[in-house]
Amino acid sequence: PVQNLRAYGGRRGCAGSQLTEVWGTNQPDGNGDLMIGRGGAGGNGIIQIHVPNPATDIGWPTDARAGIRDYLHDGDFPNGTFDVDRLDEMLDLLAAPKPYALLPIFSARSLAQSHWTDTGLAGIRMPTLGVGPWPDWASSELMAEGTDVDGWVETIGAHVLPLASLTSGNSSEIVLGVEEATILQATSIFSGLEAYLRSPELLLGYDLLPDETAQLATFEIVSADFDPVTDQLHLTTNSKDGAVLGAANPLEDWLLRPKFFRVDTKGNKDSLPPTAKVRIQYQGTDDPEDGSSILPAEGQWTADLSLLKGSRFIRWRVEFDIDALNQGVELANPRPALDYLKIPFAW
Repeated sequence: PVQNLRAYGGRRGCAGSQLTEVWGTNQPDGNGDLMIGRGGAGGNGIIQIHVPNPATDIGWPTDARAGIRDYLHDGDFPNGTFDVDRLDEMLDLLAAPKPYALLPIFSARSLAQSHWTDTGLAGIRMPTLGVGPWPDWASSELMAEGTDVDGWVETIGAHVLPLASLTSGNSSEIVLGVEEATILQATSIFSGLEAYLRSPELLLGYDLLPDETAQLATFEIVSADFDPVTDQLHLTTNSKDGAVLGAANPLEDWLLRPKFFRVDTKGNKDSLPPTAKVRIQYQGTDDPEDGSSILPAEGQWTADLSLLKGSRFIRWRVEFDIDALNQGVELANPRPALDYLKIPFAW
């Protein structure tokens, strides 16, 4: 948050504000001022001076500083109540033209909302055996998780609550590189999870833990490719997470953990301190352009993706609250950031 002090002064756009003369003479040319197409008288320029806190950060004249600060704080600087009206009074005495102190109101909550995303022809799939309609946003095999029934990101301590592992293996079944890993005998490792080998992109955003005992040493998967000839699954990890090589104890198992969003706070992965909350919600519709009904209802949002089953279009809304404990907001309040959001669907 930044507080504003706005001072008005100066002139702008003064062309055509005086009588014009015939070239080479001192005689008026007959055209007066303020005529169409001849400019105008100009207006006040605007100078803005920004300070973090006008109660403490204005450099008043040295000889009067102590008295002015006490006056602004009801006789007791810095403990007394700060009086904005008295601030305007002091500014008027010391500057010309009169400045105005503007104290913006900041909300601890903010929202981000996406455009509608079209799944295209996914909705026309009509299998002989299936429960339809499609797409299915809450398939038992593919469904976004990690939030409670109201959409708030679930946490443990000051971190995002990790989901249960997808699959795992021992150190002899994986080869680690600097920012990569290759899973050997992938068909065996992913037994019952063949969809991830048919479509390795499903693993994007998931976390690799080369050492299951080092719960915070996680590496986000940014690309995945399966080679059926060698039966190997090659993974590339996010460079922001550092080197995979050397992050594992060869005596411990590795695992893959599902993940559908990444929340970082102050650059710390999966950090979400108790002073902040993040909520993710959704809407769906058959077609936003033809007046189709919006699910769950017009003006309402839901964290229950099963309510959007069959919706060809989907959009999301993310709410950030940096005053989750209702203790007030300071400049130092941690502000979480959403790095990505992944919404899988089956069809």
